Amino acid sequence: MDHVERVCCAFAHRESDKVPKGEFVIDRALVSLLGGEGTGDLFEDTLRVLDRLKVDLTGVRASFKRSPHEEIMGKSKNGRNILKDGWGAIYLESEYGTLPAGILECPIKSPGGVYGYEMPPLDRFEAVVDEVKKWAESTDYFVFANVWGPLSGALTELMGWENYMIWSKTNLAELKALTKEYTEYQAELAKRYVDAGAHGILIAGDLAGNDGPFLSLNLMRELVFPFLKAQVAIIKDYRDVPIVYHSDGNINTLMEDIVNLDINGINPLEPHAGMDLGLIKRRYGNKLCLLGNVDTNYLLPHGRPQEVEKEVKRVIDIAYPGGGFILQSANMLTPDVPVANIFAMFDTAESYRMRPNKR
Repeated sequence: MDHVERVCCAFAHRESDKVPKGEFVIDRALVSLLGGEGTGDLFEDTLRVLDRLKVDLTGVRASFKRSPHEEIMGKSKNGRNILKDGWGAIYLESEYGTLPAGILECPIKSPGGVYGYEMPPLDRFEAVVDEVKKWAESTDYFVFANVWGPLSGALTELMGWENYMIWSKTNLAELKALTKEYTEYQAELAKRYVDAGAHGILIAGDLAGNDGPFLSLNLMRELVFPFLKAQVAIIKDYRDVPIVYHSDGNINTLMEDIVNLDINGINPLEPHAGMDLGLIKRRYGNKLCLLGNVDTNYLLPHGRPQEVEKEVKRVIDIAYPGGGFILQSANMLTPDVPVANIFAMFDTAESYRMRPNKR
């Protein structure tokens, strides 16, 4: 069974020859640590790491970088670049690889500015489209391409998180108009990725923190879920590829609404945010493929390899029976995770089998 077949089995809720596994994001700073002396070519070095980890899926631009088009605006006092991205947001270059340090200036500064804002031309993402095509044509992995959903992510960085929260109470019409335009834009981008060979689409946008959703359930159902459902429908109507939704945090109270989006999977199911894998498997395991749940809060960055091995086996025992599960970290792999723990995670998943009395 090859990588694509194995992942397809998971989405079809069937067990495969071994537990499917992979990561949407491995921080580029970690790639060099995992791969040893590399070639300097990010594609080749990442490919070597994925081959070593024996994963089945990977993600293209499944990160917090908002656009391949960035303009250097200057330098900070400590020498870091100040960048303007393709959306018009100005931010400080991160010290820590993939994640930007923070937004300095947003392009939409008032509710009325929503109507004058122009989305960047889709052609600006041609470099990402080409990257998707390269992964799809040059490797045998199941390739996911990342787009954004209607809450935290690139959308809220158009006006800033504080303004988004205020306007959700004072200027709902403007936020709805922007959200509709934005999610339709992201759906069109997803079509381009599918045409380039992406096997699946990851829609990212955190809906919650560790203590629960960012918005009330009523606001979620007015400002988020209708637009997200329409975004999924546009993609599915174009090509019925697997769609996974990514949200950090405690989304337990949102799970029924998430199931009703007609998506195929949910990620990353953070255990430290209260996402009980066993409970979710019992309630939703026949409706959604579950991806993730290996703890990134303590276990992977601070635990010992033996602890990682034990937890990986526990997670597999809970979620793999009957299919519908793909092992991943409960967020993303970053440079603070020891290489030994990453190898322990994937090597354990590669060799571990469910015993007959546990099926």
